[in-house]
Amino acid sequence: MANTYFSSVKIKNWEKIKEENNYFLNSHWENKMKELKIGDKIILYITDKYQVIALYQIMKTAIKIDESLVIKIKPIRILEKPVNFRLYVDKLKLIKNVKKWGTYIQVPLRKLNNSDESLMLDVFN
Repeated sequence: MANTYFSSVKIKNWEKIKEENNYFLNSHWENKMKELKIGDKIILYITDKYQVIALYQIMKTAIKIDESLVIKIKPIRILEKPVNFRLYVDKLKLIKNVKKWGTYIQVPLRKLNNSDESLMLDVFN
């Protein structure tokens, strides 16, 4: 069964992801990248703007290039009008303290539980 992950990226990295259809992480996240399987989904959140912007599917497992891990992805949906993530902060189970919500999504990849996955995937319908 496919999993869905939430990923925080900066706007400059989003532009590169969109252009190349590759998802990049520093190699020190190698153990986390090993969790990802072909068919899993990644929801991209732009930290600079507090926006959910795109849903991608993993097409190939990670390869190491220099100091980066690279995964081939394909867009499922890129939102024309990004969604303000703050609208979901108090609804997501992964966020335990709403006042410090940003600390829960600072990691580059966070696996979503079923209810959070359902809530966030609704953004793309």
